[in-house]
Amino acid sequence: MSAFAEPVNKPSVATGEKLSPYLRAVLTIAAPSIAHHLGGGESLIKWLGAGYALAMGVLLVVGGRLGDRYGRRRMFLVGLAGFTLASLACGLAQDPTMLIAARIVQGGFGAMLIPQGIGILTTTIPREQQPQVFFAFGPVLGGSAILGRILAGFIINLNIAGLDWRPIFLINIILGSAGFVAALRVLPHDQRNRREAIDGLGAVLLGAAMLALLYGLIQGSTSDWSTGPIACLAAGVAFFVAFARRQRIAANPLILPSLLKNRGFTAGMLVGLFYFAAIAGLAYVVSLFLQTALHRTPGQAALGLSPLMVGIIIASFASRPAATILGRKLVFIGFALTVVGAAWMWTSVHVGGVSISQ
Repeated sequence: MSAFAEPVNKPSVATGEKLSPYLRAVLTIAAPSIAHHLGGGESLIKWLGAGYALAMGVLLVVGGRLGDRYGRRRMFLVGLAGFTLASLACGLAQDPTMLIAARIVQGGFGAMLIPQGIGILTTTIPREQQPQVFFAFGPVLGGSAILGRILAGFIINLNIAGLDWRPIFLINIILGSAGFVAALRVLPHDQRNRREAIDGLGAVLLGAAMLALLYGLIQGSTSDWSTGPIACLAAGVAFFVAFARRQRIAANPLILPSLLKNRGFTAGMLVGLFYFAAIAGLAYVVSLFLQTALHRTPGQAALGLSPLMVGIIIASFASRPAATILGRKLVFIGFALTVVGAAWMWTSVHVGGVSISQ
């Protein structure tokens, strides 16, 4: 039996779920403008995404457990409210430190928000309808990314009230508030499990591992690979080993060790890790190249990235019927197409350089 006794208004859930990918998309366009106005240079550009990803990655599993313990409705509302307020803090930030701190807080509340939305949908949508719903997520997220980037580009170009990049964060106050009011009215109360335990030590070890690894990678690539960044990377590996050992002995581990024995699950996680890391990084690099090397405006850079997102939408629609025919082969076909496209892009830039736009 579902934890929710009443039907759920799915658009109210979707509004909250789309705020996070919207911000990831717009930051690929806004990062150069933010660094130009606040200072911080290359390091700020990297930490804008890394700070958010750090908090999201560490707290995502914890957020899911909090939803089980205190109720998904309650944690969805807390996550959405916190995410909205953190967006306000981002929009009002006066220096790089304030902005990065606000992004970390934003990632933390996003980690509370996303698992609840997915959990609410899976417990309220009949099992036979779930494939159709989740297949629709690809085009929806792709559309959000396209519209988000284009909107961000033109908002920055318009320089509304002299605020430059700030409205791309401040607009979340409207979206988040509307989503919160709708969710408060339509999401029914669900059951809680007060006995659900959370592995606090495991969360601390995972957070320390990710912080050390990210800090080492960012500082090492920004300045030089001195003793400090290398020591951080070594500490990150040590913390991660300690986290893995903790998960084996914890009564309520954040990640069940038995899951990693499932070859399909482990392979899928590794494929997703490398693929999405590459795609997200590619969007950042292309946006920076368009704006800093080719001197395009944020609006022009957004339009330049649109073909990538259009391809994602088209492939999302085509993947469902193709998956029934090709099965796992479709994953390798997708990888091959991505590699060919990336190689073509690299060759064009390598050969043409900054004259590629002429």
